[in-house]
Amino acid sequence: MLQRTTANTLLPTARTTSNRTLRAGLWVTLLAGTLVCTLTGCGGGEEPPAQVQEPEYTLAELEAAKPVAVTPEQVAETFALGSKSTDLQRELLEKEVSGQVVEWDLQLYEVQLEGDIYTVSSNPIPIKNDGAMNLIRVVAEVRARTPEEHAFLRAVKTGDPIRLRGRVTAIALRTAVVLDPAVVVKPEEAAK
Repeated sequence: MLQRTTANTLLPTARTTSNRTLRAGLWVTLLAGTLVCTLTGCGGGEEPPAQVQEPEYTLAELEAAKPVAVTPEQVAETFALGSKSTDLQRELLEKEVSGQVVEWDLQLYEVQLEGDIYTVSSNPIPIKNDGAMNLIRVVAEVRARTPEEHAFLRAVKTGDPIRLRGRVTAIALRTAVVLDPAVVVKPEEAAK
């Protein structure tokens, strides 16, 4: 009889602990599922829209295009963290420059070479707003057109000035303006 009493008194405690564990497990599973759906966009099995493949922009088209009048400082001020620009202003500026050709004077940070394409990164573009954090820089996929440009891109150092002309393909995560394709512009070739 003593064993039965002990088992009967322990059984409700075991059930309560088991129910708590089960409920906690269900909550964790529910929260994890919600997080996964939020991050991956569980859309009920819909097919994602087909991405429009933009035609290759040739170097001849790039050289012939008239650059837009937006400066890298305007982009940096608008996209800086803590800037006074609104989401609407950022969206409008991104639409204005996306797909357009720019020609900007930048300060070099890094050059990498893969195949025959140089990936050129600038230092963060300076901004005037002391309360904002300037994260935006330029990342350009540069095609050297001459042996002199190859030599220049292999010799340029961090902090050196560089002028690039390129087509804006993206503004990524408020941190980088992506130019592809891009070319180095010599002072005598600067936009007129």
